[in-house]
Amino acid sequence: SLKQGAGIEIQADSHSLLPLYSVNINEEDYASSSFMALTKYLNSKTENPHFYKDLALFYAPLGSATYLKEIKRLQYGEKIVWHTELSIVNTKRFYDYFVEYPISVKESTAILAENFIQNVQAYLQEPCAVVLTGGFDSRTLTACAHYYATDFLSFSYGRKGNGDVENPLFLAKKLGLDYHWVELEEEYARQQHYVSARESLLLSGGLSGFNSPHTLYGTKEMACYRPIHLVGYLGSEVFAAAKKGNDELISQVVIDYIENDENKLNYAYNIYETLQRLEIVNEQEDISKALERLQSYIQTIPVKFSKNQIFSSFMFENVLRAVFGVFIKNGMQYAKIRVPFVDDDFFVRLSRTKLSSFYRQFLENNLYKRMDGQRLYPAIIKRTWKELNSLASSKGYAPSDIDNGIGIYKMILSKLLNINPYKGKLIDNRSNIAGSIYYIQKETEINQDWKKLLENNLMINALVYWALSKHEFKKIIWRK
Repeated sequence: SLKQGAGIEIQADSHSLLPLYSVNINEEDYASSSFMALTKYLNSKTENPHFYKDLALFYAPLGSATYLKEIKRLQYGEKIVWHTELSIVNTKRFYDYFVEYPISVKESTAILAENFIQNVQAYLQEPCAVVLTGGFDSRTLTACAHYYATDFLSFSYGRKGNGDVENPLFLAKKLGLDYHWVELEEEYARQQHYVSARESLLLSGGLSGFNSPHTLYGTKEMACYRPIHLVGYLGSEVFAAAKKGNDELISQVVIDYIENDENKLNYAYNIYETLQRLEIVNEQEDISKALERLQSYIQTIPVKFSKNQIFSSFMFENVLRAVFGVFIKNGMQYAKIRVPFVDDDFFVRLSRTKLSSFYRQFLENNLYKRMDGQRLYPAIIKRTWKELNSLASSKGYAPSDIDNGIGIYKMILSKLLNINPYKGKLIDNRSNIAGSIYYIQKETEINQDWKKLLENNLMINALVYWALSKHEFKKIIWRK
């Protein structure tokens, strides 16, 4: 409770990834980083009917919405200012980072690589765990940890056959890394999936759960070995431009709206029957109203910005807070989570260059142009660990391939022939499906069609996960 005359300002972090909530009860204002803590002060609770609709369609609640109408979450760039009364003040929007004349890739690569190497040193002063998956974000952090001779333990999580397990195992054997694999095999799916999903729902105020419980589980296990975790969150999100919607971060509904600005053609209507079967919507009007909410948000972004910049603003102001913000906040209950790719100094410099994704064409499909989003990786790795720069990733190519014509040709050929040595595409796809199916089998009141949807159609997994989260969190919140 913030008392009058206290004179206090509260702000989370530069990108508002960590949550801050507020509520007014009987003319008294309360603020907390915990949604569940504020529910204890409520005399009555009113479910927000839009919350899970927006999660299913956009992958994030819009604006200040939370599961309960009474509790508001601070939006991107907002802070609490308390003097004689509580007020919420906006300090910035994401589009404030954009510049009219960004620095070219050629001019900025070496300078930014040096800046990242210097800045990441501050995160590598103490013994820590450094994530090592099959991608380039984690490989870059690993190379820097090696460069600074940090006492570090590599780790990743997943199932056998997945690139985020097989590639780190290969690298660990090749380079002599101390590597720990957090297994997401049968025992996890049966015993830990639901436990982690429920805890994630409680920690996030219903925002996450069945969609990504493995991140919390992995953090808890790694906290037994090291108290500080360096993760590659948001690396790909600042470098890589969206190409199409997916089942993890990029909503096809949002892409369709920004691309066509025509609600009737939106992908949301294609999945109406599925949404209805999952009891997320009742009628098509629910989708129309959701798209109107999206339109209201998009209209807050000045028309001078490109479609790609509108999309980037939407992602950082909504989805990335709802996904990576949850991963970080939940994980920090057990370990100190460090995210070097959004280091303030580095991010500001990056946002002024064409190495960032913010100045590309919307839905850029040209492979060579898309490579601009990966050119910083080899620039960093070849300086910090040359051998690691030339070893293949789970994508089938090495960072060094990005810098030469033969490497680009190899990538094009690999895509055309669909060559990839690793089976798994998503970090925890099979484990999420298996764990969710076990949950459905135990919950007799859940429609068994959900199980078939999980088993048969991977592109709608996210919808099923949000439906499961809604079902479970509703039980939790009304028991409090």
